[in-house]
Amino acid sequence: MKQIVILVFLFFGTKSFSQQLSIQTLGFEKMKLNNCTEVKDQYLSATCWSFAGNSFLESELLKNGKGNFNLSEMFIARHSMKRKIERHLALKGKNFFTPGGQFHDEIWVMKHFGMMPESAYSGKLSATTHHNHGALDTAISHFVKKMLAKGVTQLNATQNKFVDSVLDANLGTIPKTFQYEGKIYTPQSFLQEVLSINPDDYVEITSYTHHPFYKKFVLEDKYNWTGDAYWNVPLAD
Repeated sequence: MKQIVILVFLFFGTKSFSQQLSIQTLGFEKMKLNNCTEVKDQYLSATCWSFAGNSFLESELLKNGKGNFNLSEMFIARHSMKRKIERHLALKGKNFFTPGGQFHDEIWVMKHFGMMPESAYSGKLSATTHHNHGALDTAISHFVKKMLAKGVTQLNATQNKFVDSVLDANLGTIPKTFQYEGKIYTPQSFLQEVLSINPDDYVEITSYTHHPFYKKFVLEDKYNWTGDAYWNVPLAD
């Protein structure tokens, strides 16, 4: 099976001078210029991981000749948020709980729910022009703390319905079907028939010297809230 590698590094205290330095100044020669989709604005939402993940997938689609797509970041973020709540309660609040995440969260959502274009689900209310999750994040945080205080480790039907109502009020309701280029799709059929993305084609790698190389380890990062394992390989590879 073909597998696409996602390389993950953590950079601390760095600054970017890309706007000031040209390729020639850095001593590089441009061999090929790859196409990319337009820059999106996450604005006041702690969902950079879903924007980065979608950007990567959109570039993959361009590279594979599938066309120029604008995928829905909030479709991914919303499903992931529901999973975070369930996991945080199951662990009795012992893991890190924020809207942040990593690429495997996107892969999990695609495997279980599919994908949608931005035109079908933007996660913005009709009067909203930017993503602003201040009220949403606060409401979810208060709800989770209340559930933990009551000793709740699994949401019942009423509590699940309440979470969905909060997400609907802030991000809009996810449609079960939608129209794209004249045809009706579900999120799963859109992923399979239009995008032709197989989530199992992707693996994540990183490079740390405090773990054996060429083996998997659980990345010690607070945003790896699912405890997923990465392949550890030398930088020279």
